[in-house]
Amino acid sequence: AHLRHRNVVRVIAATTCVPADFGDENSIGTILMEFVGSRNLQQIIYGCEELGEDRWLRYSTDIAHGLRFLHSHSVVHLDIKPANVLVSNKDVCKIVDFGCSLKLDRGCETSTIAPHLSHMGGTYTHRAPELLKGEEVSPKADIFSFGIT
Repeated sequence: AHLRHRNVVRVIAATTCVPADFGDENSIGTILMEFVGSRNLQQIIYGCEELGEDRWLRYSTDIAHGLRFLHSHSVVHLDIKPANVLVSNKDVCKIVDFGCSLKLDRGCETSTIAPHLSHMGGTYTHRAPELLKGEEVSPKADIFSFGIT
């Protein structure tokens, strides 16, 4: 909630609620975030909208700036793909969906993911090889996914 950047969706609040009689494994998470717009990059790519080279360059730059900011704060997103990039009404890209993200320990450039997390959610076709193999991950995993995007 403390990370603020033009190209990263702003999280206002996050809570976890465990309904009575359901147990911890059935907890429900809610995230309140800024309203960005009604389109994501995937909808734009597969829609009928004509996109010029300048617009693609601007979108790519927005995503790269958002990733650089996250990585400078030791956050690895781990699910970069067109559907996780919202496009605002002002045509600015913002990275969203931090459900698979990982906060690296202070001073560490990589992190070993627990074996069960190598099978976590996220998009198989956009995952970096080290994530698929359950090896150490770093911000390079996001760069790989960004390249595919």
